[in-house]
Amino acid sequence: MKAEAKHTPGPWQVVPAAKAEHPWVVGDAEGGSIASCEPMGPWMSAAEATANARLIAAAPEILAALKSLVGEWPPDEQVKLGDRIKQAQAAIFKAEGR
Repeated sequence: MKAEAKHTPGPWQVVPAAKAEHPWVVGDAEGGSIASCEPMGPWMSAAEATANARLIAAAPEILAALKSLVGEWPPDEQVKLGDRIKQAQAAIFKAEGR
């Protein structure tokens, strides 16, 4: 069976403009590049590209928070929460490639 690939460990951050060519690069704690959210055309503003970079930078913390939240609810309570738990689980599965 093939081993599941893991994402680059967090924390991730939007790399400050002084350290990158533009403020749309997401990097890890050691300065490695994770993603570039540079506007790809006139349909995306610099503000939107920066917002995308912030969202990507928050991804490891969002995933950890969702896993913690879902794990705290016993199965009978998860049934009561219904769609909200299902949405959180779907996001976890998407992030993990399941």
